[in-house]
Amino acid sequence: MLSWLITSASMILLFFQNFRGVLYGIRVFFSMDKAFWKHVQTA
Repeated sequence: MLSWLITSASMILLFFQNFRGVLYGIRVFFSMDKAFWKHVQTA
């Protein structure tokens, strides 16, 4: 029972870490996209 609890907890932690990584990646992508469009408009 205890090992199952530890396994599920680590799985949840892993999921949240991945989720944060994905959100960060999306934010970086959109900021890069904005900078790119600004560069295109000024050119």
